[in-house]
Amino acid sequence: MRSLIKTSSLLIFLFIGLRAQTMHFENAWKFHPGDDLSYAAISCDESEWKPIQVTTHWETQGYTDLDGFAWYRLHFSVDKKMLGKTLYLFAGKIDDVDETYLNGVSVGKMGTFPPQAASEWNSQRVYKLLSGALKRENVLAIRVFDMGGPGGIYGGTFGLYGEKEYKAATGQSIKKGATCFQLPVTNGLLAAVYDANLGILTNVYPHIFQAIDLDKPVKPVISGIKLAGSAKPINSGYYHNTHILKVAYKKADLYYFASFTRPEKVFYCVLEYPVTQKEQQYLSMPGASENVLCDSLVFNIKNKLRKYYVLSFNNDLHNNTEIFNKAVIDCKTTPDLLETETDYMTSIFKKVNRPKGLSGKAKDLFEQSVAFLKMAQIGEKEIFPKAKGQIVASLPPGVWNICWVRDGSYAVKALVKLGLYEEAKNALLFFLNADAGYYKSFKHTDGKEYGIGSDYQISVCRYFGNGKEESDFNSDGPNVELDGFGLILSALSDYTTAIHDTSFFVSRVKDLKYKIAEPLLSNIDKNGLIRKESGSWERHLPGKQYAYTSITAAKGLQDFGNLLLKLHKDGGEKYLDAGKLLQEMIVKKLIDNSTLVRGTFEDIADSMHEYLDAASYEYFNFFDTDPKLFALHHDAYAKKLQIGKTRGFARVNNGDWYDKQEWIFLDLRISAALRKFHHPREADSLLKWVVNQSALNNNIISELYNEKTTAYEGAAPMVGFGAGSFILTLFGE
Repeated sequence: MRSLIKTSSLLIFLFIGLRAQTMHFENAWKFHPGDDLSYAAISCDESEWKPIQVTTHWETQGYTDLDGFAWYRLHFSVDKKMLGKTLYLFAGKIDDVDETYLNGVSVGKMGTFPPQAASEWNSQRVYKLLSGALKRENVLAIRVFDMGGPGGIYGGTFGLYGEKEYKAATGQSIKKGATCFQLPVTNGLLAAVYDANLGILTNVYPHIFQAIDLDKPVKPVISGIKLAGSAKPINSGYYHNTHILKVAYKKADLYYFASFTRPEKVFYCVLEYPVTQKEQQYLSMPGASENVLCDSLVFNIKNKLRKYYVLSFNNDLHNNTEIFNKAVIDCKTTPDLLETETDYMTSIFKKVNRPKGLSGKAKDLFEQSVAFLKMAQIGEKEIFPKAKGQIVASLPPGVWNICWVRDGSYAVKALVKLGLYEEAKNALLFFLNADAGYYKSFKHTDGKEYGIGSDYQISVCRYFGNGKEESDFNSDGPNVELDGFGLILSALSDYTTAIHDTSFFVSRVKDLKYKIAEPLLSNIDKNGLIRKESGSWERHLPGKQYAYTSITAAKGLQDFGNLLLKLHKDGGEKYLDAGKLLQEMIVKKLIDNSTLVRGTFEDIADSMHEYLDAASYEYFNFFDTDPKLFALHHDAYAKKLQIGKTRGFARVNNGDWYDKQEWIFLDLRISAALRKFHHPREADSLLKWVVNQSALNNNIISELYNEKTTAYEGAAPMVGFGAGSFILTLFGE
């Protein structure tokens, strides 16, 4: 660790164990694919084992096609004071099934191994240790089974905790109803995650995205920042709905933020307490390496001591010494940076377009959603040129801190409604400049061609952090999704219409035609719908003809065609007519007995997997149609998909455990449709449900609610599918 300060009273204490009964594991895990129970033994030969991170799935670390079994091992030492205590082992979140061994002895398992495998992918592993299980020198071995898709240990909490810490870490001391305790702090350049249960800033990451490229996961650079000593936080949350996290203690306040007014990869911790307080307050930072840059400065402001801890890092990709030194100098001359950052975000709240009548919890959620949209967009100072402007689907530690076309499109539409046009333009530029086109041709195992068929610009799924197309490839093949093409055309049309400046659109019109619109037309099947593909729920190939994809294509082509006609550009009628014909085919091929829009062309009975797909509500949000059809559609869907009378909707009628959760994105989109078709009471009820649940959870919108407990599940906070969709719903979009 590098420290520029010499005064001992300002030193940052570094240690691994925060208290005798608390210990955080270092990130020194080893990994081996395959299955052999001898891997649980203390004396296992690890000469062929490879280092691995436990902050992201193994697919992003070189094991792209790995499904099935693999093992993790970790060696760690403990202080003798921890021996003989009642302790709990926290082993992170594991996708999908695990059995965990300590010193060769099984201490617990979650999920079910084959032949009747059952997943516990979203559950934090916590195992109570029996007396004598822990030794001074220990080996932790975790047997993992992945049922498909992403696999392995991918996040969560790791370490050993005593009884009190266990209760805090499992939420037993948190207010009733709160289920989301991982709070991100970011400026779009670096990201940190605060654990509200433990009162610890668990990790600081050098990027906000999950992986730079294949085999290049993003690793934390600093771990375990907290107030030194035994004081417990009273509460924590976002300061005035901004990007700043405030942690209140009985005798001090602690603020965490990365700066938007000084947009660099520098992290700030601000500790504030009365001048009259006798004992000094400090931060501790276990896990800091020699590559961490840190300095601390103290000011007397209005009878309070304010300590700024300025942090940065150097690694293989970054040499931040110069920007760090400048940040320290700037901080010395401007001790009011905390106020400057607060004013920056509150000024954004004042300038954005706001829905009428916002107050109370809805106002707070609106402002926090604006802040999350800002926080989730990668800034200009990112070192990868093609990364700039992208908006991740979820902020870390949400597992979807990856840029999807679909989520990003909803985020762009929300930015346009807010009047944040520069941010919307930067996001669109990312999509139009990204490195795509890798699936022009692709033959699946069935021997059929599923590639796009021509040069194209929009990813068939998502992007690595460096801006390169990624298809979420697994043993079932890639995801080839086509809904993003229509969504981007629609989002771009929204932006161009709102900004009243057509130069951006006109300068790109050739690529828009031949690398987005034309590929979309060429993928219309002979039955008039978009051909088989992976769909919005990412079913991989060979896929089906999903209603949502044809709906987004019809919307995008019509918006694009109308804009071309308005600007007197060639092709307007062609694309408008194609979009209208697609809409007609949706009516003919996907509306059953004039009562509902079914989920796919192939699923023709309500006993089939995706006969009902709640994404089909976008047909009613995107197009003016018969109110009677909407009423019948909604009645049929509510009977099958609604989870309780006062709750929202699952995504499909016969899905697996993941599908059966309540999808907050769908709650929001269904609320918007209900309002459009004059069902205000039901629309308000659904929206109020989301607002109230979010208020309990720091105004974070998650991916899912547990179908039984309402607990937050999946990734959080969601951005396009969360903050963006909430904003659109408030605007009636």
